[in-house]
Amino acid sequence: MAKKGQWRERARRGVEAYFRKRSYPRFILGATLLLTGLAGFGISMLLLQSGLVEMWLRYPIAVIGAYGVFLFLLRIWVQIERMRFDPAEVVIEETAPRSEKKGTPWLDGLQIPDIPDSDGCLPLIAVGVVLGLIVLLVMALAGAPVLIAEVFIDAFLVGVLYRRLRLPVDEHWLGTAIRRTWLFVLGTAVLLSIGGWSLAAVAPGSQTIGAVIEYLANKKRP
Repeated sequence: MAKKGQWRERARRGVEAYFRKRSYPRFILGATLLLTGLAGFGISMLLLQSGLVEMWLRYPIAVIGAYGVFLFLLRIWVQIERMRFDPAEVVIEETAPRSEKKGTPWLDGLQIPDIPDSDGCLPLIAVGVVLGLIVLLVMALAGAPVLIAEVFIDAFLVGVLYRRLRLPVDEHWLGTAIRRTWLFVLGTAVLLSIGGWSLAAVAPGSQTIGAVIEYLANKKRP
């Protein structure tokens, strides 16, 4: 087991360096997240038409639905990279640095501020939600090379190299992708739920962001 773990860590670092040099993981992940966001918007509209009008509930459900689209797009990305992959370009180090921090890097250092109790602070909550989403997006793009390297190993390299090394395969690419992204998805769902609740409180009766903007615009008119 130790041999397998050491090999995987060296392989991950080598593949990560390969994608940093030969591909554009942050740009591709950004485009993938854009398509995922569009899918989430579409799901939210379908839920609204189906009668789910509460934004605080509809938005996180749309995030979960869009997450399935994200995983599908991620698998397509891996398949495309597989066709372009040149194993001769991957440099496998003999040992991995001990100081490297393992786990999900996207949410490291993220501090969620306390939610004020006063209704007058609802606009500040909405602003905080937007800033939180921006922080999550930046962390997601920063972790793009690690994500694609991990998933690529389990989707392609493991099936070939593990058999050659006679090591057991106990990790599937989908499990790796979820392990690397579930905190990001959870954070997004929670923030959007808080945002939907605050928007509904600011503009009672509103069911969409457009309706909130229209409500606030009419409220400011003399």
